Amino acid sequence: EPPADSGGSSEGFEGSVGLVTSPGQDACARQLICSEVTGQALAKLLAENQETILNATAEAGNLLEESSRASSPLGQLLLKGYSGDPVEIHRIGRKAVVLREPSITLCWLCQPHRVKKFLESDRLLDDGLLARFYVVHSKAGMAYLKDDDQVIPVAVSDSYGALITSLFDAYGQSSDCFVVEVTPDVEKILRSYYNRCAECWHADPGQLRSCIARWAEQVWKITLVLHAATHGANSHLIAVDRQTAEDAVTLQEWFVEQQVLIIGGEARLPEFIRLEKLCMLLRDTPGHEMTLRNLQNSHGFSAREVLRLVELDPSHLNLQKRQNPDGGRPSKVLILIDNPL
Repeated sequence: EPPADSGGSSEGFEGSVGLVTSPGQDACARQLICSEVTGQALAKLLAENQETILNATAEAGNLLEESSRASSPLGQLLLKGYSGDPVEIHRIGRKAVVLREPSITLCWLCQPHRVKKFLESDRLLDDGLLARFYVVHSKAGMAYLKDDDQVIPVAVSDSYGALITSLFDAYGQSSDCFVVEVTPDVEKILRSYYNRCAECWHADPGQLRSCIARWAEQVWKITLVLHAATHGANSHLIAVDRQTAEDAVTLQEWFVEQQVLIIGGEARLPEFIRLEKLCMLLRDTPGHEMTLRNLQNSHGFSAREVLRLVELDPSHLNLQKRQNPDGGRPSKVLILIDNPL
């Protein structure tokens, strides 16, 4: 849980995902995690630690300010580290830093007013830095303690630690390149998501385009992380399956909703997020169907919106008229034919 001070809440920024563990006590141990850092210091740490590092802090306000400055060395390095683009830094009187494929993972937490200032920068949206983050408002506060408060079981914590350790031993300490195969079903799911993002990008003339352009790339990253979390050190030996890709899309769309709500507000939510919400609702309904009246009165989907969503995905949503067995006017029923992913 993000920390809260004075009853306030923290907001989180999370960049591309990485795998970390304690480096141990040997003399050649790598530094895997850093906190407060400048752009030049971060580049040096990357060069000294196989070009991979996690930057994590619970007080990221200063980092937000530093990275948001025009031509900020930190901001420029974060842009490069997201996609693994090469970096060359030359300074008078200092040894040059050359990075071939830097990989930077971020987990930044800070107070909402610091994030608000960061989000208000049109330039950061245009430059693409903001689009590379998952932005989430935790709404954390000072909660009441309950008699039946639950803690994470020790066995779960131990299993998580063992998983991270096995992944680091297998992949984090190796200079080899491992390729994870995907099944045709997975390719179809992720291609479908990409096309929906492309449709949303063409339909949105505003600044959110820079964010939309990254959504499909993010879902590939989440897919790989979920696959690694499932199969551990054997991840490169097993193809990614359909369920993993579907779970990745579900997670990605949750993050997208948070991002859009924080940056653009409820009115900016793209239609395919509403489509996914509608399909999830139908999946949890007996018979995978619901009347238009119930959708509108109980779940906030107007008849006009439902018709539009059916037009977007007619192969998986079907609207039928059904005669009431007790007589009266027929009802319009929306049916989920199959998983729209």
